[in-house]
Amino acid sequence: MEGGWRRVPANDNVAIVRSMRATVEVTEDGQPINEVEARLLKLQNAEAERHIRIVAEDYTTVYIPPYFKYRIVAFILAVWSVCCIAIAATLAGPVLLGRRFFLLFTTREVHDGYSFVIGFHLLWGCWLVAQAVERLDRHRQRREGGSRAWWPLFLAKRSSLWLAQASYMAFFLVFVIPTLIALVMEMYVLLPVKLAYDPRGLVRVRLVDMWVLGLFYTKIILRLPGFEAPQRMNEGIQRVSRGVTHPPAAR
Repeated sequence: MEGGWRRVPANDNVAIVRSMRATVEVTEDGQPINEVEARLLKLQNAEAERHIRIVAEDYTTVYIPPYFKYRIVAFILAVWSVCCIAIAATLAGPVLLGRRFFLLFTTREVHDGYSFVIGFHLLWGCWLVAQAVERLDRHRQRREGGSRAWWPLFLAKRSSLWLAQASYMAFFLVFVIPTLIALVMEMYVLLPVKLAYDPRGLVRVRLVDMWVLGLFYTKIILRLPGFEAPQRMNEGIQRVSRGVTHPPAAR
């Protein structure tokens, strides 16, 4: 369990003697500590020379600390634990935030898939808002000539203007259009198929389900290999994206 010096391979491309370990116990200056280690060292040198290798480049002397194997196991467990906690936090954070968001509108239990989607977009929106405020402050500080506007009043005025524009665009792009797309798919594609198999079936349309399905339908349509949006549509989407993520510059 005590630490010591070892001569170990310096890279992966090393000629190693088969059925023998690749490390040799040596002193700090690279000399074997006993006859067994000296014999193993000679065999390794002979194998390297047989393959026309340079021993000094293939091997190096390193210090192995005490309880090295246990340290490696502890390190792997620590990395595994941190990764598990990070993944759990990444998944649980948006879900918990989405649940709190749905509690504002309904007391019914909502599927965690919806909560995750809503929570993720809420966190992403908070990050965009923080970036926009920082960018707006930098722009205010770079203004040339005249006295700088009082920051709280300046932020309130620019935020109100940007919030009105962003809310209008987000309402139609994020809620209205995806919901209409899902309703069209439901009424003209899925619902006729359902009624064909069960004419007496009860027809129920939930706006929350339609909205979430509309988001997926929109992403699928935009990512189709043969789909090319008209030029004016592309320009409008790009303009809306810039408007939502970049508030109007101060004048």
